[in-house]
This record gives sequence, C-alpha cells and structure tokens, in this order.
Amino acid sequence: MHILNTFQIFRRYAPMMRERLPEGYTLDFRSQENESGILDLLPGIDILISYRFTRDYAARCRRLRLLHTPGAGLDKVDLTAIPPGVRLCQSFGHGVSIAEHVIMASIALMRRLFVVDRSLRNGTWLAPQFNPDAGLLEPLSGKTAAILGTGEIGRAVADKFRAFGVHTVGINRTGRSVGDSFDETRPVSDLLRVLPAADVVVVAVPLDSTTRGLIGERGLNAMKTPAYLVNVARGPVVDEEALFRALSSGRLAGAAIDVWYNYPPPGSSAQCPSRFPFADLENVIMTPHISGVAKTTFDNRIEDLLFNIEALAAGRALRNEVIPRLQADRHKGVTRVPMRITAIRDQAVAIRSEIRNAYIDFSEMTASAVAVHTDVIRDGRPVVGYGFNSNGRYSQSGILRDRMIPRLLRADPVQLLDETGENIDPARAWPIMMANEKPGGHGERSAAVGTLDMALWDAAAKIAGKPLYRLLADRYRNGAFDEEVYVYAAGGYYYPGKDIQGLTEEMRRYLDMGYDAVKIKIGGAPLADDLRRIEAVLELLGPDRQLAVDANGRFDRSTALAYAEALNQYPLKWYEEPCDPLDFEVHAEVAAASKIPVATGENLFSLQDALNLVRYARLRPERDFLQFDPALSYGTVEYIRILDMLAKHGWSSRRCIPHGGHQMALHLAAGLGLHGNESYPGVFQPFGGFADGLPVRRGKIRLPDVPGIGIELKQNLFEVFRDL
Repeated sequence: MHILNTFQIFRRYAPMMRERLPEGYTLDFRSQENESGILDLLPGIDILISYRFTRDYAARCRRLRLLHTPGAGLDKVDLTAIPPGVRLCQSFGHGVSIAEHVIMASIALMRRLFVVDRSLRNGTWLAPQFNPDAGLLEPLSGKTAAILGTGEIGRAVADKFRAFGVHTVGINRTGRSVGDSFDETRPVSDLLRVLPAADVVVVAVPLDSTTRGLIGERGLNAMKTPAYLVNVARGPVVDEEALFRALSSGRLAGAAIDVWYNYPPPGSSAQCPSRFPFADLENVIMTPHISGVAKTTFDNRIEDLLFNIEALAAGRALRNEVIPRLQADRHKGVTRVPMRITAIRDQAVAIRSEIRNAYIDFSEMTASAVAVHTDVIRDGRPVVGYGFNSNGRYSQSGILRDRMIPRLLRADPVQLLDETGENIDPARAWPIMMANEKPGGHGERSAAVGTLDMALWDAAAKIAGKPLYRLLADRYRNGAFDEEVYVYAAGGYYYPGKDIQGLTEEMRRYLDMGYDAVKIKIGGAPLADDLRRIEAVLELLGPDRQLAVDANGRFDRSTALAYAEALNQYPLKWYEEPCDPLDFEVHAEVAAASKIPVATGENLFSLQDALNLVRYARLRPERDFLQFDPALSYGTVEYIRILDMLAKHGWSSRRCIPHGGHQMALHLAAGLGLHGNESYPGVFQPFGGFADGLPVRRGKIRLPDVPGIGIELKQNLFEVFRDL
C-alpha cells in the first residue's frame, strides 16, 4: 500500500508514521503546490492525504481506496469527482482548541483588550476611573451566545461558554437537538429571530452553497447593539462587504476574524486577507486561521489517520467517514436525509426435535430471529430485513440485546450506508457491530453477528429491488450467477427406535422429492452398525446417486482413522467432520488416509479459523470440501473474506458448500459461485428448507426472482417474523 501525503504539517510526524504503519506500507510526501508531482504519483497511490481533490486527480487515480483530508473542510474537494469505491474521511480533533480561541476572542472583544493595550503603550489610560469617556466593561457571564453549527466545534464552543454562565443557542439545519451542550437548538430558518437576542454570534458551519453569505447585511442589521461576531468557519459564510460596513460604522461592536477571503498562494506567507481594510479598524481582532492550530489538534488528526489506515486494511469502520454523494448534494443545497434503521427486534425460537447426531441431541435447541426495520418505503410499506442463526448453535439473545443491536442503533446512519447513500452496506455495518470486541473467542458472538448480517443483506437486497443472489453477483462477480444450485438432502439422524428400514424409507422420500444426493450420520452407533446403514442406503441409491456421511466431529484420532480405512471401500461423496473441528493434525492424518474426499468447516466460525484449517489440516483443494456456515461465522461479510483467502491459497469457491440448509446459504451459493448447498427437507423447521413450492429437479433448485432472501415465501418461517 502506497500513501501520499500533501499536508505540510504532517511532515513533522513522518518518523512516527513510518514506525507505526503496517508492514508493506510506504509513505511519500509532496507539497500541495507541487501539482505536477502529485499528478505523476497518483496512479500508484492507494491512500491520499490532501485538502484538495479535483477531476484531474480522479483521472489519474488507478488504485485509490481512501481520500483522507487533514482537516474538517471539504470546500476544496470536488465531491462529484471521487471515483466509486473510494472512501472519504475528514479530520477533526480541533474542537477544544477552537473553543478556547472563541472564548478568548469573545472576552477580548467585550473588554476591548487590544484597544486598551495599544492605548496604554502610547501612554493613555482608557479606564473609567482615569478617563470619563471610557465606558464600563461588560462581563461574559449572563450573556447569550448564538452558535451557527452544532457539530464538534459548535458543541465544544457551547460547553466552554456554559462554564462562564452563558446561555447557548445552537443553530442547525433542522433545529434537532444534538445533546446537552446547548440550552436550546433552533433551525436555521429562525436565524433572524435568534440574532436580536445574541450578545455573541459564533460562526462554525461548513462552507457550501447553503451557507455562503449566510450572514449578510440583513443578518448583521438584525443583531443587537452592542453585539460581537466570531468567525472560525470560513470567511465567505459572512458577507465580506457587509461585515466591513457594519464594523466601520459601529453597527457591529466588534469581530474576531480567524478565517478570510483571500489566502496566500501555495509556498507563500504573504497575502492581504481581504479587499477591504479591516486592519484599519480598532474593533477587529485579526488572526491567520490559527484557532484550531494546536499541537493536540494534529496529534489527534495523526491518530485518526493511522487508525483509518489500519481499519481500512482490516475491514473495520473508519473514523469521520462521509458519503461523497450525500455531501455533494448538501454542497449544492439539496438536503437529503439518509435512510436509517428505525428499530431492530429479536426473539428466541425453539427448534426442538427428537433427532440426534453422534455428538448432541436437539431436544433443547433454539435459534435467534431478528427483524431490522428501515424508513425506506417499497410497495407502500417500510422495508424490513429478516435474519436468523443456523441450526446447531443456540439463540444469541444476550449478545444481540446487550451489544450488537445497541451498537447499530447508536451509529450515525451515514456510517451504515453504501457509497450511493441510498442503501445499507452490511460491510460497513459489520465493524460497527464488532466495535470494542477482542479477537478470538468465536462461536457465540459470531452467530449473533451472522444473524444481524443476514437481516441487513435481506434489507439491502429489498431496497435494491433484487434477489440477494443477484445483488451479491453484481457486487462481487461482475453480475455472474448460477441459475440453478446443486443441493443435497441432509438427514439420516438417529431417532429412538429408528432401524435400517426407517433410514432407507427416509432416503427414498428424499429421492422422490428430486434429490440425487443424500447424507446420513455416522458415529452414533458402533462401526459395524454404521457400515450396514451405509450399505443399505448405497443399495437404494444405485450407481447414479451419491451418499455423504457425517461424524459431526465425534471421533478421536484412532476412531477417525479406523472409520477412514473402513469407508475407503465405498463410493462416498465425502467423509464429513471426522474429528474435533480444531484438531488440524488429526484432520491431516485422516486426509492422508482417506481415499474419498474429506469435508469439514461447519464448526469453524471466522476467517482466522478457516485460515488455520487451510494452513495445517493438509486438505486437498482439488478434492476436499469446505462447509463454513455464513450464518454462524460472522455472516456474509466474513464469508466473502474467507473466499478471498481461499483463492490466495489455491482453493476454488466451487469446493465450498455451506452448512445450514437455509435460504441465505442458497443465495450465497448462487451469487458467489459455490459448489452447492445443504438442504434439510424434514428437520430444523421452520428455518430449514427453502421457499414453498420450489421443486428440486435432478438434484438442483432454482431461486425465486423476488427482492431479498425470500423469507416471506416460506410460510411457516415467515410466521416467526410476523410478530417482529
């Protein structure tokens, strides 16, 4: 990864940045005035640190993934030029410094500090006890401050003012309260009604088409006498000529101006800041855009930058990210409220059964079901996304309610959106759910995240108006998807009183349904009995159909190897989970001893676990199968990372066939080009199985062409979600 920094102050941090960058990252510096040098480097740049971004920049970018501005302002960034897929982040950390500057300037103006300083230097004592023409000074306490802008800076300013006993009025677009920093919050449409009551007016809003000239002659004339103005935003938010006239006439008692109308060209420090002679006015404090220039400001910004560089590589949420399209609309004066999640509801659902495999029974099994409600309307109703965790793990109510759901509901809605600003992006929601979670410990947390991930993907596909498999294909496979998906019927569980005749009757029902591959359990009976069960099913299937067997991780080393040797005599599709899922050494021995494919992975729940399996189990990419269950292993977002990792290690996605037997995994199989999908025709209801009425023909199934996952098409499953 190659990083290009164009911000002069960040050069001071170069040694620390290079020391903390991940291995393989390089850092280059070019000054902002060296435009040609920047353009020459851009084709090879992955991360750009710059106040400026133009269409010329965009035309040169080939690999750019992150544009990180070293400050809060975006007025020099052409938001419409940012290429699709490029993330945009701002830098803040200057709120306290600017707030202190505002307090200092307000007190200095009200006490005429710089006027009396200059007078005393000339021998004149401008104090009422010495000069009857000198007026009494007003304290800051008890005054009212109107603060235009209720973001980080506005809130920090309000907090400081309130410590001095100042009544604070925040002004933003909607008048929506933003916490307890302000005594009251008013919409910008009330500006002319707020100004007459304000002793100090602080300007702290971004510059865009809606704020340029926000305070003009009319606003300045509406201010009380005396009143003071402090501008720490951008100069053109206040009309230049109107401000000069108000100050020179005395209509405005004073102003502290830190942001200007003319700036020095790159590489220079000389420039008159205005076309009007503000320097001739005694009631003006002039500073060269330094209110936020403090060591702590840039320490904080470097920390944010380094955090985002690491988060980008790790797939975590970025700090201070903005959606370029939404921001561009705002700069054009188009106000679009981003879509948002309005509620998330969950419940635990029983999936009890008398069946058992070699390791557990299912007499107390439960699953979690969640519904993610949005404010997006489709077909006259709000879009709701549905999700559930797969069978074999219990419900995750505590983790969902205590950690994952609150994090999603607390998040800034923009953090959850894709680059269009019009749909949920589960990949951006994923790191928000995982915020402040330590690595490792997969198994319960992973199922909670996977449950919500499923609901988010269902909602995203519904909002897009596409079946989920098509949405996945569009995002990750250039639109390519499988029109039919291979499925096999998983059954053959041990029931009380179930004999070989009962087993073969069960398998015959699956064949009658259209399946030409089935799976049965082994390891819950002695080896000799299991072999008789296998032989009976193989006789039923004949040479044109396939049988897989599943030990559910039951065996120790010697038993796993004994079964491998015994199974070698049969034409089986695979020998599944021969040992503990994390015992990669025994996996390697079984893979070496087995003449039939080995299948495993359903009880590995993370990218790291999958990587360790590939590294140490010595499975064969051309022969064996991987069965990671997306609903149990942190969801589709993590599953896609696993597929990327597998590709780097020589595995095709066609060797992946997810565990779970549910609709979500079926969509992944079609949209991501997997080998196929498990199916539970008769067990784990209501979650097992697919949409009602979908026929299986010659072992394959077509997915319905409806938006989302299609949970509404499975009646007994949708009944679970009606209450949510």
